This record gives sequence, structure tokens and C-alpha cells, in this order.
Amino acid sequence: MTETTTPQPPDRVLVDPADATWVFEEWTLAGDPARVELEAMLEQLANMADVPEQTKAADATRVDQLALLERIKGAAAGLQARITRGFEASQLAQQEAAGVPARRLGRGIGDQVALARGCPTRQGGRWLGFAHALVEMPHTGSLLAGGLISEWTATILVRETACLTREDRGIVDARLAATTVDPVTGEITDPFILGLTPRRVEAAAQALAAELDAEAVVRRAAKAARDRRVTTRPTPDTMVHVTGTVPVAQGVACKASLSAAAKAIKAAGDERSVAQIEADVFVQRLTGQAAADAVPVEVGLVMTPETLLGAGLAPDRPARTADGSVVPAQTVRDLIHTAGAPVWLRRIFTDPATGVVTASDPTRRFYNTADLGFIRWRDQHCRSPFCDARIDEGDHAERFADGGQTTRENAQGACKPHNLVKETPGWRTRVTDPRPSHHTIETTTPTGHTYRSQAPPALPPPARE
Repeated sequence: MTETTTPQPPDRVLVDPADATWVFEEWTLAGDPARVELEAMLEQLANMADVPEQTKAADATRVDQLALLERIKGAAAGLQARITRGFEASQLAQQEAAGVPARRLGRGIGDQVALARGCPTRQGGRWLGFAHALVEMPHTGSLLAGGLISEWTATILVRETACLTREDRGIVDARLAATTVDPVTGEITDPFILGLTPRRVEAAAQALAAELDAEAVVRRAAKAARDRRVTTRPTPDTMVHVTGTVPVAQGVACKASLSAAAKAIKAAGDERSVAQIEADVFVQRLTGQAAADAVPVEVGLVMTPETLLGAGLAPDRPARTADGSVVPAQTVRDLIHTAGAPVWLRRIFTDPATGVVTASDPTRRFYNTADLGFIRWRDQHCRSPFCDARIDEGDHAERFADGGQTTRENAQGACKPHNLVKETPGWRTRVTDPRPSHHTIETTTPTGHTYRSQAPPALPPPARE
């Protein structure tokens, strides 16, 4: 039998034995010293000069610096998790004191965490969950706090044990992340996961989870199957990822079928590559078209007349799609003129007849269809800072209940979660610049932090005036 311990980073103290998170002693003090320390550290890192000599010894130093900086990133992630837990506890107490109904407690906390971290706000809830999970996985938390593993490795361990009970999760944590000491020989063995790639850590955690609670893993798989879906995500060069998240057997069968069909077509003398044929067969089977490029097209593009016609002062100014992807002018013209099926062209914003700056009735409670279309094309995605979710609703920046008018100037595109977050005590939004080309909304969180979001430009700026 072996003992399990956690490595102790130097010059630190264990603040809470149940938490097993190591932090600098001076950072446990109340007040601003921690912030001063962090800002000094940031300034020091930003101003640190590289070693100028191009020598073998200097390169060895650079490698050491890279390794140390990687450890610093891990240690910072560990401290962020502890701070996140403290922040959540404080915010929950304030919400309870403010009389927030139990069903709404916690709303907006994850959003504030994500805003502070500068990431999409939908990730805030994940960071909260991650922070709590490290309490149940003290060895993983200690490795992260010491900078011995990356935040991604810790995230994998948290994710792959999420379906387990707290007790079983602790067992996985101990087996994979604890330093072991043989009580007879005194031999010390480093944590199993040290030095492993993220994929191997994932496999090890999955194997242990299946061994400890096979039923929980099966339930998780069943839930994942219920969440099957198809999504699209733009990629560079006017391409798009069409992703089907399906059970593994179905996914393997789909790929095998496409590969077999592509190889047969290639063997018949087709000049396309096997990969190209697979992609074309994929489109043909999904759409029912005889050829991949014969799909009916509705071009919802923001473009100038010069772009469409290929003439005028700026014939090569790019267009953009509804999701903000930039499309070269010639690609737009090729798409319209060479499509193998009917094409509908919808000109947006660029025609004065569309009434871009037309005000709407300020006494109405809801935005009409034309206004919602305008909001979606202007804002492109949720206007909450760092949120890139799709627009679900036309929202009043200044709440209608507070006298906000139903105008395009006071409108913002919002996803459903962020429309609800605004109703939590302490949140405020207002329009600071109503001009269509500079439409700016200011969001203030319960802690008094202010974030601004400006409607993205309808088109990329011209390369030449």
C-alpha cells in the first residue's frame, strides 16, 4: 500500500487543508496588496528583456524561460480557480441579501468571470464548474497551483470525471495526480500524469471512470447521444466546417461510406482527389442535388453596388456574410454568376432605399420584423462583451420598464441568457453613442466594472480611399 501526497510549491502555505490549494502567503491578506503584486508581476513580464547573445548557452536559457513561463501560466490558472470560488460565494451572499429569488440565484456570476477573463461569456459557467471541481480533486488542484500541469490537462481531468460521484472522482484524482510514497521502501513516485500528453491523460481518466462506475459512463454517453446536432463554423478562405456530433458508431459509418464512394469514383477515372470527391459526395447526399455546386443559393451579403457589378471606384471591396465572414469581391461575383441553381440576391444596408437610418415607433414594446432584421445585420452576434452567440432577441439597451424607447438606437441584439442577466440587480446597460456607424453600448456589472461593445462594421474598411 502506498501513501498519497501532493507536491508543495516553494514559498507557499496551505490556506485551507480541505481545499488543498496553495497560494502565496501575502496574497491571503485582505485588501489590495494582491492586486498590486499581480500588476507588478505583469509589468515585470512585459518588460523582461530577452537574452541577446545567439549562443548555445543563451538558447539553453531561453528553453528554461519557456518552461518556467509555462509553469507560471498553470500556477496563475490555479489561483484564478480559487479567486473564482471566493467571488462566487461573495456574489451569492449579495444576491441573497438583495432578495433575489432562489431560482435566479447565481445568475450573472459566470458572466462576470468570463468578462474579467476576456473570453466568451458562455464559458463563465464552465470556469465556475472547473473551480468547484478542483475542490473535489485536491491533487490535480495542487499540481495546477504549482504550475506542474497545464490548465488544459486539469480541464480534461475535470471533464472526464464529471459523471462520477465525489468519492470516485477523488479516487481518479489520487491515482493520476498524487505523488505516491511506498511505506516500506520509502520510494517516491511522481504523479502518473506528469509528462503525459493531453490525449493520454484523457484516455487514462476515461479508463478509470469506466472501471469505477460503468453505469455513470453509460448514462453520460446516453445524454451525449440526446445532444447530437449539426453545426456550422466559418473557416478561412470562404470555407465552412459542417460538423455532425453523433454517436461514434454512426460517425465512423458515415466516414466509411463517404470514403468507399470516393475511392470507387476515383477508380473510375475522376480527376478530383479522394478528399475532394468525399466532400462533394457529402454535399450531394445531404442536399439531394446531382452535383455539389448545384445547391440553390440565397446570397445574404453586405456589399456595395461596385462589388456586385465589378465596376466603379472600389470594385474589389470585400463583402461579408451574416456571421461576419469576409468574402472577396470576385468570389461573390463567381458565386452569383456560376451557381448551378437559382440564385436570389438580397442587398443589405448598401441601398439607401432600405432605410438604414429610419427610426421606428418609440412607443411600441417589441421590435417589428424589419427592426429585428436590421439589428441582426448591424450587430451580427450578441452585443454583450466577448459573447459571440447568435442573436435570439431584440433587446432594449435601456430597459423598457425604465423608460427605454423601442428605437433602433436603443436596440441591441442579445442571446437569451444575456437578455435575462440584465434583469439581475446591479447590472446596467446604456447606449453611449447611437450613431449607426459607431453604435456603442456600455455594460456595467454589479462590481462596478464597465465594458463597452461597438457594433462591428458592416464591411471591412476599404484598402484604398
